Amino acid sequence: MPSQNFLNPKFELNFEDLYEREGLEKLDQKFEEFLSGRKPDLLESARILEDFLTKLFCIEKENNELKRNHQELQKIYIARREFVQRDVAKKFSKTPSEPDGMAILQELDISFDDVDDLEKKLAAEILAEKNLEKLRIYAAWALHSDTGRKLHKNGALFILPKKTDHQNLISPCEKKSRRENFDLSDQGYSLNRAQGEANYCIFCHQQKKDSCRSGLHEKNSTEFKKDPLGIELHGCPLDEKISEMNLLKSEGFSLAALAVATIDNPMIAGTGHRICNDCMKSCIYQKQDPVDIPQIETRILKDVLNLPYGFEIYSLLTRWNPLNPQKKFPQKNSGKKILICGLGPAGYTLAHHLLNDGHEVVAIDGLKIEPLNPEISGIDTFYNRQKFRPIKFLDEIYEPLSSRLIGGFGGVAEYGITVRWDKNYLKIIRLLLERRKNFRMFGGIRFGSSITDKIAFEDYGFDHVALCIGAGRPNIIDIKNNFAKGIRSASDFLMSLQLSGAFKEELFTNLQIRMPIVIIGGGLTAVDCACEAQTYYFVQVKKFAKKVAAIGKEKVFKILNEEEKIIAEEFLQDAKKNENFPPVKILYRKKLQESPAYKLNHQELIKAFEEGIEFVENITPLEAELDEFGHIKNLKCADKKNFPCRSLIIAAGTTPNLSPVLEDGLEIPLQGRYFKALDGYKFITKIDGKSKKSVSFFGDLHPEFEGNVVKAMASAKIGRQEINGVLELVENQQMETGSRNIYKDFLVQIEKVERLSDYVVELSVRAPLLAMKTQIGQIFRLQNYHASAKKNGDQLMAMENIAVTALSINRENGIISGIMVETGGSTSLIKNFKSGEPCVFMGPGGKPTEIPQNETVLLIGSGRGNQLITIAKAMKKNGCKVFFFAGYRKNSYVILEEEMKKSCDELVIAIEDEPATNGRFQGSVIDVIKNFHMPKFDRIFTIGNDQMMHKVAKLRHENPILSQAKFAITSLNAPMQCMMKGVCSQCLQKRINEKGETEYFYSCGQQDQNMDHFDFTHLHHRCEQNSLSEKMTKLWIEFLEPVLNLF
Repeated sequence: MPSQNFLNPKFELNFEDLYEREGLEKLDQKFEEFLSGRKPDLLESARILEDFLTKLFCIEKENNELKRNHQELQKIYIARREFVQRDVAKKFSKTPSEPDGMAILQELDISFDDVDDLEKKLAAEILAEKNLEKLRIYAAWALHSDTGRKLHKNGALFILPKKTDHQNLISPCEKKSRRENFDLSDQGYSLNRAQGEANYCIFCHQQKKDSCRSGLHEKNSTEFKKDPLGIELHGCPLDEKISEMNLLKSEGFSLAALAVATIDNPMIAGTGHRICNDCMKSCIYQKQDPVDIPQIETRILKDVLNLPYGFEIYSLLTRWNPLNPQKKFPQKNSGKKILICGLGPAGYTLAHHLLNDGHEVVAIDGLKIEPLNPEISGIDTFYNRQKFRPIKFLDEIYEPLSSRLIGGFGGVAEYGITVRWDKNYLKIIRLLLERRKNFRMFGGIRFGSSITDKIAFEDYGFDHVALCIGAGRPNIIDIKNNFAKGIRSASDFLMSLQLSGAFKEELFTNLQIRMPIVIIGGGLTAVDCACEAQTYYFVQVKKFAKKVAAIGKEKVFKILNEEEKIIAEEFLQDAKKNENFPPVKILYRKKLQESPAYKLNHQELIKAFEEGIEFVENITPLEAELDEFGHIKNLKCADKKNFPCRSLIIAAGTTPNLSPVLEDGLEIPLQGRYFKALDGYKFITKIDGKSKKSVSFFGDLHPEFEGNVVKAMASAKIGRQEINGVLELVENQQMETGSRNIYKDFLVQIEKVERLSDYVVELSVRAPLLAMKTQIGQIFRLQNYHASAKKNGDQLMAMENIAVTALSINRENGIISGIMVETGGSTSLIKNFKSGEPCVFMGPGGKPTEIPQNETVLLIGSGRGNQLITIAKAMKKNGCKVFFFAGYRKNSYVILEEEMKKSCDELVIAIEDEPATNGRFQGSVIDVIKNFHMPKFDRIFTIGNDQMMHKVAKLRHENPILSQAKFAITSLNAPMQCMMKGVCSQCLQKRINEKGETEYFYSCGQQDQNMDHFDFTHLHHRCEQNSLSEKMTKLWIEFLEPVLNLF
């Protein structure tokens, strides 16, 4: 473990000083002394700062070695410019008489270990002007032959800029290779290649023409130019000093380059390669290849992070940067407290800036955020702050992407961006924030349902609420049989894959896809889905085959229906193959050149094509043709075009997340599809007239900043100034006696798990914040933390998201209870919870169950009949006459029978799979209702599995008594995933509206539906999307229990 006192003793500072304002003031004074009265310009200051930092952290030796590596490479770029570009490229447009490049190297007596070594030796020969004719022939071979280009692909000596043809940005891909796993798929440029790009830059800041930063303008106008594809060339949204950064890197000053970049982009770990390219598109080179700025930026960060204490140096530069004289270090404590809702790029960037402005920041996110090792984060699993240790080497926190703990931090950067980008950077960003004393964050808390601006202001003393909840609702396209089995939205697919971890063998996550796979869309999300679906299919079938081999095929097939057996055979056969699979196809309604992916980031398409993805132009989907099981088999399109398809993923774009208004009913003004700013403001949407407390919005919620990660981050950087302005209107006040405790109330813990029968448990959760708003019938997303889940062999006992209905709310003690039936799979893991264990219980979702007055009500429950007890009690208390029908498979499954009797006027229990006892009725609950003498009902309310509720709906139309009920409600709690009211769309259902039109809705926001207007066939298809996978998970847990003695 690194020592706490690793800093150079000459500076009289310790590690803790780097995280305290007073310590940073001392550090700044030491730097002023180091300057010795010099008043250098920005770049010279950066070079001096690098020298200072290497001495402070005692890494002069390691940094000098890094500089030497840069210096040794420098000859390559001189040789490239003077010899390859200005001589050879002009003389040879093709390879002369097919020379043998390797033979030339032998003649020159050049051996090499890698391409960098080779290029350094070639450059030395060139600059020494030795064997120039042979070197010209070799250079022509390296420039123009397939073998030569392949050899030097990852080098820099023979990489020359090509003319830009915007209609032909993508060359045909000759070699295609399918990706095998979910490790990082792109390591980025080597130091040599990245330095080649830095030396290609002409450092336009020296002429004040650094368009990569500020954009390209029309002549004599403030209007930005557009490229031939119609993309506005506005430069870096963060106004980063790119040209200065490139110059310093080209000189070998990596720390200095990072310090300059972080002046304007302190969250630089969240930008760079495979994330952004606005800067690159606005490069001064408009008629030839631009400088690959994102690659340079990422290389700078990597080089710094790989130094000893590299993380600590980067972290320090986000709190203290003497190159930024206006904000060298954090402001003094302002006494203001801010709630940030959403921890995606806008949220985490805003948190950083507001922390440096001296405010206390509490951040929440609806996603589960896994706890980190408190020794490095400074926060334990109960949100208590503790001492943390310095991180000396990056590998102390680095994890391979295929096996990393899925942290949940980062919002769309976590679940929406694929393994093309290194998500270890999210952990780095998180640590930059989490170690700050005036910062706390809580996962599993959603703005709108868990907390509102009113509660934040009145109960917890917040002075401002910032909305960074931009994850959008998926657009729904108009095709017949949309969302039948095998059809899902891109958000559903990516969230299941990347956030729930379906790709990980150690997890139980159910995500079932089949070949052939088709993607609808033309944006980067469509490209990501295509690449990930292709890779995931093979991971999935191998996982499946492995489990079948362990359990036994006969035992597995015994519980499968006909369709599932067909799919299982497909998986088993495909698990044996490694090739000859149909390529994943992206279908787009226009030409390739008109697609957002091509116009905005054609490099991503190039990478996809290298993986064998196909792009099909000018396609208009019309109908998903289904097989006899209701599963998609073919996509019928206009012009008589057809595409065999077993998995259809729809990536047709999203709209901003307005669910706090549309679903939760909060009073926040809207303007079209965005939140609306108050007059005179750009980011403030409401200000309380009395307290002057306010609400702001950022990222995709804002019309000027939607669309990509860096724009979202820019909105935070710019908008925090408005927040500071409105905070000045709020008087500092002491928290009143009795005000609620944030850290106590926001913590969610298991109160108890009580077994009621062999297959039923009652779960009680202590969640004071959530209990404040919860009403009977609302639903929650239950999860355990992977970090604390028991691991047995290779299997982590981590549950999928489970929907829990609130049946009892004790607001005084902050306890919410629900009853769960162990149906197999993740529900079997609930009993493993321990009292006091932290968990995620995100909600409340849905709407409170309507409790009528003085009605005659029929309640019907199957398997979950006990969930109706609380509803029955409330209705009876409200003057209703309640008839309670509960169906169970076996007598032993019946629990709380006496309590059920007390909750209603008449109780009928049906036993389906064995002879009934104790006065119960034999048969299904539907059979019993058919044969029961019924009174006239005002209301029917049913909850249970999808098949039972559908039968109730059919019986209502067949039975003259039931058909007279004015209200008939079916309560839904599956399938659901994120339960954030529209983000993933797994809960998307269909109904007929008042106009007789079919419409979609999110059942996690509106779980109680009019059964007369509800589409049960659609519900069945949605519930059966992963049926084979779910049955296999159930069998797998049963298989593991006796073998590993898990429970």
